[in-house]
Amino acid sequence: MSKTSHFIILIGGPGTFESCDRDHDKTWKNYIVPIQVAVTKKQLAVSAGETMQWWIYAPAYAERWVDDVADIGNSKLDRGKELLDSRGRDISNVRASQATDYLDRIKRMAKSSNASFKALKSVDDFWTELQALPDHSVSRLWYIGHASEKGLMLKLVHDSKSCAPAAQASDMVMVTDLATRSGLIASKLAAKPDTSKFYGCFTKGFAEQWNTRFGSATEGTTTKIDFGLIDSASKIVPILPRLEAGTDWKRFNARP
Repeated sequence: MSKTSHFIILIGGPGTFESCDRDHDKTWKNYIVPIQVAVTKKQLAVSAGETMQWWIYAPAYAERWVDDVADIGNSKLDRGKELLDSRGRDISNVRASQATDYLDRIKRMAKSSNASFKALKSVDDFWTELQALPDHSVSRLWYIGHASEKGLMLKLVHDSKSCAPAAQASDMVMVTDLATRSGLIASKLAAKPDTSKFYGCFTKGFAEQWNTRFGSATEGTTTKIDFGLIDSASKIVPILPRLEAGTDWKRFNARP
């Protein structure tokens, strides 16, 4: 491992709010809050010489800001159905913090959490930025956001007819990508990396493939993950173990 190692947290984003799908993305900050709370409550530690980096999928947050601002200014929308009061409070809180939009707010949150901030404009940026890091410098990679059996869904979309949630392939880090990209990024991982974790629905396959390709310990789930648990009463105080406990959480041990 190099003298300075990088703990990368890839943070996916929400889709635009859709009243026909109240189970997803009622708030823009579903995937930011758990990490922020874990850091500020000292539930997530970095090792000596390790730096934390927040890699944010920018298109999702930029689109959500534009959509939220437009909707709360539309007097023709049903306030209750469209959750305009809570979405309006989110916008007011962002502006009260002196941030210009959701991305700027996340950037400020990262700074207060002693993490660097990187806005990814595309999935290709994720691979490019990984390849640009020094060899043997990535201590671990975490993900938090939407996911499916096929991979990490960095931005949600909805079918125009059925309102079914999905993601375009161009907004996904696919499980199959790990096979085609492994030769390009394997050298970037530390010789003895820490555990990589993937917080998203059905991330077992992604975690298992990462473990197979790179040998590091990984964790993910075979079931859906309920991010609403962060606001629920629980005997489990640490926020990330609370999310894990609400799923069929799986661990794949490091390979020799």
